[in-house]
Amino acid sequence: PFVVFAKEAPNSLDDFSMDEAFTYFYFSDVMHTFSGLDPSFLTVGRNAKTDFPEDYEAYFADDVDVCKNFAFPRVKLIFEPWR
Repeated sequence: PFVVFAKEAPNSLDDFSMDEAFTYFYFSDVMHTFSGLDPSFLTVGRNAKTDFPEDYEAYFADDVDVCKNFAFPRVKLIFEPWR
């Protein structure tokens, strides 16, 4: 496995804006091969709400759960396999 993307967690996990939290700050160049989208397009303030407007709340809940249940400063690697 390899890192396809990384997100920035908000300072507070109990109160944050779903318009601004968990924005993508890194995408591997392979993303262009997978989806046709350039990494530079994906890292300009996009997050689950912009990319998955139907079910973005579930993505935020998962991200918050991961952040709360792994002690800092442990590196969090979340792999989402592409098929």
